[in-house]
Amino acid sequence: MKKHLLFALSILSSTFIFAQDPTIKAYIQKNNWMVGGRVMYSSQSQDGDPYDFKQNSFGLSPTVSYFPIDKLALGVRLSYDADKTEFATVENKQTDFMIGPKVRYYFLDPTKNLNVYTEATYQFGSSKSNDDEAESVSKYGVEAGLAWFCNPQVAMEFAVGYRSSKYESEENRANTIFFGIGFQIHLRRCGGDVQIN
Repeated sequence: MKKHLLFALSILSSTFIFAQDPTIKAYIQKNNWMVGGRVMYSSQSQDGDPYDFKQNSFGLSPTVSYFPIDKLALGVRLSYDADKTEFATVENKQTDFMIGPKVRYYFLDPTKNLNVYTEATYQFGSSKSNDDEAESVSKYGVEAGLAWFCNPQVAMEFAVGYRSSKYESEENRANTIFFGIGFQIHLRRCGGDVQIN
């Protein structure tokens, strides 16, 4: 048991020391890649008179991006969102599948362990409720967040954002403020080294 604990502590210590190294190689520079994603879950319920309300939501959103210049990433985001709503004796299940472009910009020096970014996305796809026919849906969103590089290639992300959705069968848009946590894996370009200017 002690050996396992010492091994785990040594791994964590070496990761921390490496992340603080001023000669660290940066991976948010030109010609590099970034893959990752985000998982979101929310649950809400309300006891009402005469009916109760309950809603559970799950979202999965993988991404892949490329850096054409330092600190600027262009990519594609896929999204799967599933909602289950219960009101009185009525149950509604809705699933959305979407794809679309995204653009992200990091504001601080590429060698920083903690960086600030902003991102804009646009997605389109289909939405299906219960046994109804699928309808088209489009969404756009903006977010800002913190990326903590626990090592040069892996970043944990904490974001807050705004999303606006338009469903084919509805006149008005649905607007959402969200909080998310995710991760990104940064990959060096093939056949080259990362350079710090």
